[in-house]
Order: sequence, then C-alpha cells, then structure tokens
Amino acid sequence: MKRIVAFAILLMIDVSSSFGMMKMSGKLREVVLASSIGSSEDEVVSVDVVKEDDIENLKREILALCASCDRGFGASGEDRDQIELLLSDLSAMNPTASATNDFLTTDSPLRKCWRLVYTSASDVSVLGANPVFTLGGIYQDARMLPTVINVIDARPKILALAPTQFAASIDTLSRQKVFTTAKARGPNRIGLAFDRVEIEPKTFFGRDLPRLPFALGIDLPKFPAEAQKQLFDVANSIFGQIAPDSFTSFDSDWTTTDEDSDSGNPAYFDVNYLDEDFLVIQQASPGGVFAAVAVDQLSPP
Repeated sequence: MKRIVAFAILLMIDVSSSFGMMKMSGKLREVVLASSIGSSEDEVVSVDVVKEDDIENLKREILALCASCDRGFGASGEDRDQIELLLSDLSAMNPTASATNDFLTTDSPLRKCWRLVYTSASDVSVLGANPVFTLGGIYQDARMLPTVINVIDARPKILALAPTQFAASIDTLSRQKVFTTAKARGPNRIGLAFDRVEIEPKTFFGRDLPRLPFALGIDLPKFPAEAQKQLFDVANSIFGQIAPDSFTSFDSDWTTTDEDSDSGNPAYFDVNYLDEDFLVIQQASPGGVFAAVAVDQLSPP
C-alpha cells in the first residue's frame, strides 16, 4: 500500500509539472492530497513538505529560465510571459504574511543583500541595451535598513571583445550606488526616498584601485510633493498612502500621516514573495517585476 501511495504522489507531481497543474492553489492541492492519501499515520504525507517541494521546484525552474535570458535583459516576450507566470504561481504560495514585520530590527526578513536574477522594469532593462557598458552584478543591499543601496557593477563593453587569456589583465570595473531610505507603508508595501548617487572605481586594467579618501557622488534634491507626483507618475489617490484595493485587508495603523505624504517620496514597491533566500517585488512606477536571491555580500571586483 505504501508503494502504491508513493507512486501516486510522484505521478501527481510529474503530471503537474508537465501540464501546468502547478498553478493549482496551495489549499486545493492540500485537499486533493489529504483526500487521496488516507489518514493512517504511516500513510499520510505532510502537505507542508509537498508545498515546500512545489516552492523549491518553482524556484529552480525560475532561476534556470532567468539565467537563459540574462536576467531578463535578453528575454523575448514569450520568455517574459513564462517567467512572470511562474513568479505569479510562486507568489500565490508566499510564506511571509507581512514583509515589514520587525522592519527596523535585525530580525527583519528583508535585512539581507539581494542579487537580481530577473527584471521586467523598463528603467533597469534599458541599461542592458547601452552600447558602452556590460552589466555585472545588480543588487539591492538592505543589510542596513532603513538604508537600502541599489548597486550596479559595470565594465566597458569593448573589453568583452578581448581574448579570454587577456580578460583578467585588462579587467576594468566601476560600481554605481543609489542610496535610498525605506519606510514601511503597509504589511507588504515599502516606500523609498532617493538620497544620493555615488560611483566607485574598483579595478583598472587588472589592478585593484585603492579606496578614495572621499566619495564620488552627489546628494539628490528633494522635490516638492506635486513635482514628485509628476516625476513618478503616481496618482493622487495613492500618493503617500496605501491604496486600499492593493491588499485583501490591512490595518488602519498602516496609513501614513500628512507629514509622510508631503515629504515622502511616492516611489514604492510591493513584496509579492519573500522567504529566507528568494524575493519577488512589484515596482510601482514605472512598473515591472524584480526577482532576487539572497547572497552573503556584494561580489568582490
């Protein structure tokens, strides 16, 4: 009997991955499994384990597709549809009810360094089309919340044409950083205020460059509220506050004050999925999805 049950479970998983049954909701899968397997202790398979397997299988499939299209920079329309359908399926199994819990403490689930594996956001995707630089690692470093640093490593594109045996000796890399201040605006919504832009030369023709005694950067101006709304194309109804239809439910304590609305930047993102090593967010303006994996640190030059 045990072998029959095990075979049936394996068959269900195989069929689901082949014919799209993975899109079935987690709750429905649990009901199907519970009703199919029976109730004796030696024959019941933990639905939590099955759900975790579904999640891990989805993440592996997503990572493989993202790698094949260079994080979305080389994605076709069909690639994007396939990846974002999988991301939607994954988000339906989000294990984190509130991504902003313990937001300013060391226990925050977001307090990590996240490396981009996919994006459909036009403001980032366009960087891959520039004729001057080849993009390296792209990160969202949230290890020092509420400061979040967006990091992009770039190399001169012309150097990629050099023979591989000379690659290390001519490697030239610069690191761009955009410093932002994050603020929880809801259980899964995070507002961003852009503070500063810096550039840091890391290597030049194979040689590590010493750290400069000063930062090469500029502080970004703080625009008035009306200018921000025009700049980020955010409607009055959601400027500086939570759009009620964005959540199935929310606590009134999450609504922001007039001071937040006047001084806070209307740029924000919603967390669609978050676990210990994978993050999916939806950018408000100009739109687009980001998927990232947790890493220990920024890649060394």
